[in-house]
Amino acid sequence: MFLEINHLDAYYGRLQALWDVSVAIDKGEIVALIGSNGAGKSTFLKSIAGSIRRLNGEILFDGRNIAGLRPDKVVRAGIVMSPEGRQVFPRLSVQENLRIGGFVHKNSDLEAGYERVYELFPILKERASQAAGTLSGGEQQMLAIGRALMGQPQLLMLDEPSLGLSPLFTEKIFELIMEIQKQGVTIILVEQNAVMALSIADRGYIIKNGHVVESDTGAKLLESPDVIDNYLGRA
Repeated sequence: MFLEINHLDAYYGRLQALWDVSVAIDKGEIVALIGSNGAGKSTFLKSIAGSIRRLNGEILFDGRNIAGLRPDKVVRAGIVMSPEGRQVFPRLSVQENLRIGGFVHKNSDLEAGYERVYELFPILKERASQAAGTLSGGEQQMLAIGRALMGQPQLLMLDEPSLGLSPLFTEKIFELIMEIQKQGVTIILVEQNAVMALSIADRGYIIKNGHVVESDTGAKLLESPDVIDNYLGRA
């Protein structure tokens, strides 16, 4: 397995947020994490990213246990996270935001990163000198994903990429996620829009109260009565 998580417990101080979570992801997959607000999805991503330091269990990335590594070390290992809420630097330009995303690489490697991002998101090239805070919500989400791609990730983690976006921009973001997968990037997708997430996912995991309660292919989870009743809002 490209990423293998075994019996992961995660804590915020004394408060336990994840219990005995085990997940396996093959290289090149899109894997969706589905659950209600507060279920532990973002905690799961932050545990991998190194933002949560009090952990039990293993996080094996390409055979190496990265549990407890500092976030910069995780990025250097090939894992980058695009956070919930976009969190762009509003007073910096689009290109300056992208440059920050490439902080682990030499300046000579940045041009190839810009070229890749601008090919995926042409609107960002047009807005390169514009302050990020003046972009629309959808454009800021593109910038957040582009900034993550500047780290040249092997594994890209996306936390609620469609949050607050119009249906049109949401559809565009999901098309771009599939394009990024075609470029060879493995993706973990946390997303409230469970129908769209599972529609593009190779496999999915359902998280409830910090526990993985169900897993299957995206297609099968879309047809699961329990998933339909609890997460998909379909009759």
